[in-house]
Amino acid sequence: MNQISDRKILDKFYEKIGNNVRDKTHMDFVEKWANYVKNNSDWKKIHTEFIDSQFKMHEDFIKRLLKEKDGKEKIIKLYKIKNLKGYKELLK
Repeated sequence: MNQISDRKILDKFYEKIGNNVRDKTHMDFVEKWANYVKNNSDWKKIHTEFIDSQFKMHEDFIKRLLKEKDGKEKIIKLYKIKNLKGYKELLK
């Protein structure tokens, strides 16, 4: 596909979901990533590593927060947890 049809695809996508793009820089990144995905077979590996790292950073954040004074209370407030029994593993 060429860049014009790529743009049309993105425009159609934003018609469906709404054009809530944060800024032009973000839109530029989305376009570059879409082009990368189309032209590189290794994109899944890179994407998987990125997503896995996001989960790991969240897990590490929770562990650090639990070590702080009133850490459990901070997590409950941050995530607006009401059913404490449902989060036994998280809050142990």
